[in-house]
Amino acid sequence: LDLSLPRVQGTEVLRRVRLLRPELAVVILTSHPEDQFRARVLADGAAFFVSKERAPRVLLDAVRRAARGERDHPGAASPRSGPA
Repeated sequence: LDLSLPRVQGTEVLRRVRLLRPELAVVILTSHPEDQFRARVLADGAAFFVSKERAPRVLLDAVRRAARGERDHPGAASPRSGPA
């Protein structure tokens, strides 16, 4: 889920998804600054936050981990493995 959507904010979509389908793992993929949004969206129920500046394999790893039921944590280090 991108945070920048044309008609509605991604944070609002995340909120709605969490209400309607709480079992659904949501991975945020965005160009928004990590320091401003990561902790917020994870606290709001996103499984992972991945910056568009990260390598594609970081996104793939986050999707695989979310599919297994794993979650990132606001206080944990962000997934930064691999080149940007």
